[in-house]
Amino acid sequence: MVASPAGATHFKILVAAAEIDFETETFVNGNAASVEIAIDATETEDMNLIQCSS
Repeated sequence: MVASPAGATHFKILVAAAEIDFETETFVNGNAASVEIAIDATETEDMNLIQCSS
């Protein structure tokens, strides 16, 4: 269930993650987003997230 603002018709799922090595002070990070999903009663399928460009 999505609580959406009045007038909204679509939404996206955004994720971010980071792998941090505190001993070597290095990190790898990334983020991804779903395609736009209509706000309606239709059940969504499994999704593959697409890596966002920086």
